[in-house]
Amino acid sequence: MNLVEWHLRSLAVLTIAAVGALLITDKFALGQAAPGNYGGAISLGGHGWSSFEGGPVTSGREANQLEFSFRGGVATDYIYRGTTLSDHKPAVGGAIEATFGALYAGVAVASVKLPTQPAAEITSSAGARRTIGGIDLDFGVSYFAYPGEIPDSPGTDYWQAAIRADKRINEVFRVAGGFAYS
Repeated sequence: MNLVEWHLRSLAVLTIAAVGALLITDKFALGQAAPGNYGGAISLGGHGWSSFEGGPVTSGREANQLEFSFRGGVATDYIYRGTTLSDHKPAVGGAIEATFGALYAGVAVASVKLPTQPAAEITSSAGARRTIGGIDLDFGVSYFAYPGEIPDSPGTDYWQAAIRADKRINEVFRVAGGFAYS
């Protein structure tokens, strides 16, 4: 099985899991702000669809508890590091993340419109989140794949390692920073 087939199968499994989760719930999904996330997520090296930076950190979580998070969204223009990935047109995306203690792994899919004509952007990520001395830390690695690109194109796929730190000063202010290397 080549990389494109693997990513397309992962996309199918993600879609089936998301639809299944929606069908087995007996209540409508309601959007609400995450507790303590006063300023929203600050994306430092992660694309918006795959970035669960505003999620809970492990301090209040049992060590051996498996949890799942889902995220989806629509953007009028998918811009990353100053470059449009959707040719100044709307884009949609969704992600699922599994956490177990401090560890996490996830997959995100987003629509893109690039010169190499990929079918989508599929991001696989994994890492660890910890709170040390009141500072929320996130150490992670991500693989950004663009399956279905034009044959003989140079290819856009790449790896990225990132570290992020976030410190809440009070209910209004927080300081965040990060470094990502591709």
